[in-house]
Amino acid sequence: MKGLIQPPDQWIWSKIKYTAEFFTGWTPPTGNSASFEGENRWANISDLGPRYLMDTAKRISDKAVKDSAIRMSPKDSVLFSFKLSIGQVSFAGRDLYTNEAIATFPPQPGINARWAYWAFPIYIPLNASENIYGAKLLNQELIRSADILVPPVDEQQRIANFLDEQTERIDALIAEKEKLVLTVSELRQSTISNSVFVGGVPGWRQIRLKFLVLDIIDAEHKTVSFFDDGEYLVARTSNIKDGRLVLSDAKYTNQEGFQEWTRRAVPSPGDILFTREAPAGEACLVPEGIPLCLGQRTVLIRVDENKADAKFVLWSIYGGLAGRFIADLSQGSTVAHFNMPDIGNIPLFTGPLEQQRERALTLEGKLGQFDSLSAHMMEHINRLKEYRASLISAAVTGQIDINNFHLEAA
Repeated sequence: MKGLIQPPDQWIWSKIKYTAEFFTGWTPPTGNSASFEGENRWANISDLGPRYLMDTAKRISDKAVKDSAIRMSPKDSVLFSFKLSIGQVSFAGRDLYTNEAIATFPPQPGINARWAYWAFPIYIPLNASENIYGAKLLNQELIRSADILVPPVDEQQRIANFLDEQTERIDALIAEKEKLVLTVSELRQSTISNSVFVGGVPGWRQIRLKFLVLDIIDAEHKTVSFFDDGEYLVARTSNIKDGRLVLSDAKYTNQEGFQEWTRRAVPSPGDILFTREAPAGEACLVPEGIPLCLGQRTVLIRVDENKADAKFVLWSIYGGLAGRFIADLSQGSTVAHFNMPDIGNIPLFTGPLEQQRERALTLEGKLGQFDSLSAHMMEHINRLKEYRASLISAAVTGQIDINNFHLEAA
């Protein structure tokens, strides 16, 4: 970045070590449970994110503080994550302590903390190294040696005011769109439930899933090897969502893995993929033209086409009867989980085959409209987020005139 940017007048290139003091925290030995039984707030990376960090998930004792001589992060410090979630920031909303993965930049002369909150996540990660997997790595020395373009203090104040105001407006727009996405999701679910709940209709009755299928086949209880050039999709729980096969973050295996993982059954178009756990109760149809095998914690449901329409069964899994059944299974447990016998006992309605097909066809037409609307709104949200990020970068690198700025329609 340094060689690509022409600094505005009075802005100077410097290093973090010449610009701001920082220090890191400490973690008590995990075997010493007494160290975690105190009242001193102790921040981990997972606590960062809120603009002002007022509380932490964990505490440490007075003795741990005294024995370690851990330095307190004073109120209004900028807390910067430099491991795992690199560049995550919060202000310390009160005096607290942190672990060693968080750099604390305490209030100090010559640096406006509100400017640093926006600027440090732009500049510091640029000095990160990478491991063999491409993940960014930072340590204290890399932070110290990071280049940063520093404006005069009064300009820091103006930039902070500008970004506080503009990001608040953009965040409000994002929140509004996210609320609409949630509303569409609720309407989608209501439409599914109304379509597959057929109680009281002549010719329809409640039944258990096991009486409508030819087989329910569990996946191998181990992980198949993945290959970048593999030809066979491994249908993992993350690929099965809201009745659709999702190919983002897809993993593939080779022919050997496919053959071994389909010994029990080869998934065929029209079969249903079902998740037993993490999360439980998601389902989709096996599509045409995509050879695949089951990933861990997934199940293959082969519907008897003489008794039920596979699409109607699929959406029935998302209907009221099955939803309540899944909720009942998860009571008293932090993670919903299906045992194999549970899957066959999922309740749903069944009726004349032609009526099942008609209901499924009508429902899928409506769901297509909902999904298209949600996708459009998510695209708008993503554009707003990208615009927000580019605005922050442009402001802290002096590439826009904040005094003559007008918020664009994203």
